[in-house]
Amino acid sequence: MTKIFTKWIPIVEYANRESYLNEVQKQVDIISDRFVGLFFLLGICLAPIYSTWFFTWITMGCTCMLYLIVRLILEEGRLSRTLIAVVYAIFLLQFIGQLHGMAEMHFFYFTNAALLIIYQDWRMQVVYSFLGIGHHTFLAIIQWKYGTDLGDYFIGYGDITFFRLFFHFGIALLMSFICGFWAYLIQEIYITITTKTKTDNLV
Repeated sequence: MTKIFTKWIPIVEYANRESYLNEVQKQVDIISDRFVGLFFLLGICLAPIYSTWFFTWITMGCTCMLYLIVRLILEEGRLSRTLIAVVYAIFLLQFIGQLHGMAEMHFFYFTNAALLIIYQDWRMQVVYSFLGIGHHTFLAIIQWKYGTDLGDYFIGYGDITFFRLFFHFGIALLMSFICGFWAYLIQEIYITITTKTKTDNLV
C-alpha cells in the first residue's frame, strides 16, 4: 500500500498541508498537461460535426491561455489549483456546446471530476461543480425567463424542467462529493504513512 502513495511523492516532512499539496501538484501537473492536450485535440475533432469552429477556437483559446498562465507563470498553490479546476470545467462546457447539448457529453463531468482527484485537494471539486452547475442554472433561467432556446449550449434533449435539473445537479454534486472525499482520503492516507515512516525511523 505504501508504494502506491509514495510513487510520485517522496516521504519527507512538510511544514503544513498546503506545502504538501504544492509538492503533489509539482508531481502531477505533467499528467494534467497530457489530458489538457488530449482535450484540445478532441475539441478540434468535435468542431466539424456542427461547424462550431468559431465557438471552439474562442473557448479553447481562452482555456489554453489560462492553463499556460497557470503552468508557466504562477507557482504551485491554491490559486493555480483553483484555475486548473476552472480549465477542466470550461473544457466540459465546451464539449457540451460543441455537440449541442448531447447527453453523452455530460459524462465528461464525471471523467474530469475523477481526474482532479490526483491533486488531492477537495477544494478543486467545489470550484469545478460550482462552475458546471452555475453555467447550467444561468442558461436555464435565461431560457425560462426570456423564452430563448439555449438548449444547444447545455441540455439539448427534452424539456428543461426543474425536475430534470434537480436530478441532473443532484447526481453531479454527488459525484463531486465522492471525488472530493477520495482526494481528501488519499491525502490523509499519505500524511499518515509519512508520519508513521518518520516515527519508525526515530525508533
